[in-house]
Amino acid sequence: MILAGKDDRMQEWKRSVQNVVSYIDERIRRGDFAHLSLSEMAKRFSYSPFYLSRVFSSASGMQLRHYVQGRALAFAAIEIRDTRDSILSVALRYGFQSHEAFTRAFKKAYGLTPSEYRKTKVPLVLR
Repeated sequence: MILAGKDDRMQEWKRSVQNVVSYIDERIRRGDFAHLSLSEMAKRFSYSPFYLSRVFSSASGMQLRHYVQGRALAFAAIEIRDTRDSILSVALRYGFQSHEAFTRAFKKAYGLTPSEYRKTKVPLVLR
């Protein structure tokens, strides 16, 4: 029996992480945030929450919850740039509980508020 080497395990982890990333993007686009908790994703991919968190972090270099929030902010930024929808409706659509929580997260991620971004449309580095 040949044991899988470290490189084989890392490749398998990367494939698993890519599946998780695709799942996250799909759920965010659908507005289905209920299935984006660590425990729900672990069930979906048949991993323990600890293992999924560890694999994701090892392969991507970031915590799963930070990735989910970053992706939601990226999708929201595109809508703020491209639509006239209210910032509150965009915030709620992407899983934020309030305008204030969304504005704080957006400013922390991009260095300006959503309304400042809508006015200036400066290029952002989206996750």
